[in-house]
Formats: sequence, structure tokens, C-alpha cells
Amino acid sequence: MTPYVSVERAEELYRGMLQTNWESDKNLIAWFDRTPKDAFCLELRVGTNDPLYCDAEVLHRHLVSRGFPHTYKIVAGVGHSLADIV
Repeated sequence: MTPYVSVERAEELYRGMLQTNWESDKNLIAWFDRTPKDAFCLELRVGTNDPLYCDAEVLHRHLVSRGFPHTYKIVAGVGHSLADIV
């Protein structure tokens, strides 16, 4: 996780992520690679003021690159609050 990293760095972090070995049972990225694409419906929501906004963007890019079906919603002006993003 890269809290408080600017979302503008998402592409750079994503490229670096692709060069890393993700073959761990405890790794979320590897789990998405192993999971059947029709196993469930995934919806990601993140606020633009969330300290994990960049991480959400990196995960979204990975899911898109793997053709993993999901929805991704960015909520302007909201932080890391479930009540504000639903």
C-alpha cells in the first residue's frame, strides 16, 4: 500500500508492480489473477481525498489489463469514509 501518494503516480507504480513477483496466497493482485472472472461482481469506489486513492487506481488499472469485470467509481472531494462513497 502507498497511502498519501499522489494519484498522478499511479501509472508509474502500476508499471513497477508488473515487474514484481505476485505469486503469494496473501497477495490481492495474485488472487485476482487466479479468480474466475465470473466469480462475483466487483465494485470499487474511492474518494479523491482518500489516502489510498492511488492504490485504488493501481488496482483498477490491473483489473482492466486482465479483463477482470468490475465497476470503478471516483467520488470527488470525499476521503476514506464508507458513508460518503456509497
